Amino acid sequence: MPRRGQDLLGPGSGTPVVIDLWLVDLQAGEAETQRLSGICSREEREKAATFLHSADSRRTLVCRGRLREILAHYVGAPPNGLTIGVGRRGKPFLAEPGSIKCRNRQPFFNVSHCGEKAAIAISLQQDVGVDIEMPRHVEPEIATLYFAAAEVEALSRLSGAAWRLGFFRCWTRKEAFLKLLGCGLARTLDSFSVPIDADGEALSVSCGAASASRWRLQSFEDGTGLIGAVCVESGARPVVVRRYFA
Repeated sequence: MPRRGQDLLGPGSGTPVVIDLWLVDLQAGEAETQRLSGICSREEREKAATFLHSADSRRTLVCRGRLREILAHYVGAPPNGLTIGVGRRGKPFLAEPGSIKCRNRQPFFNVSHCGEKAAIAISLQQDVGVDIEMPRHVEPEIATLYFAAAEVEALSRLSGAAWRLGFFRCWTRKEAFLKLLGCGLARTLDSFSVPIDADGEALSVSCGAASASRWRLQSFEDGTGLIGAVCVESGARPVVVRRYFA
C-alpha cells in the first residue's frame, strides 16, 4: 500500500482542484524490474532497450510499470490493459478512459524523473504538469540567458546555496508550467515568469495581463534534497496537493 503524505493547500474559493502527487522510488531489484517490465507494453519495453546503460533501461521500465499500476488504481482496470498514448508534442495521455471508479472521467497525468526518483501528478479535474530536479552547481549565466528579467533580478539578491535552491525552484516551476501546456521549448522560458520564493501557498504564473490567477503552482520537496513543482489551471479555485509515496 502507498504511504500517504501531508496535504499541501493553496488559497482560493470554490471547489478545490485536487492533485494526487505520487513520489516514486525507481530503485528495484531484478525480480521486481522483470515484474514491472511484464506490465509495460511492447513499445515501452523496446524503448527501454534502446538505452546504452542498463540503469537507464531499468529506471524506464520501473517508472512506466509504476505509472501503469497507479493509473490502474484510478480507473479500475488491469495495469497491462491500459493504453497510454502520446500527444502531438510528446505529452502522454490515457487513451482509453477508466471505469466507474472515477465516474468515467479520464485521469489527467504527467510524469517527471530525476535519477532514482520519479514524480507522477494525477488529477480527475484538470490537466497537470510536474517537474523534479536535484539541485546542483549551475553557472549564473544560465539564468541570465533563459529566465525572465524579474526572475533574474530576484536571483541576483541571493548567493551560494540559497541562489542554487532559488534557481531550481524557479526552473521546476517553469518546467511544470510548460509541461502542463504540452508545448515544451516551443514557448521560451523568458516569455513568462514565476516567483522564486519558498512561500508554501500556491503560486501564480505571470505571462499576460489576465493570467495572474489562471495557473497555479505548488512546490514540494521529498526530504532527500529533491525539489519539484506541480502546475494546474485552476482559475481562482484553491489547489489541494495530496502526496503519496510508492
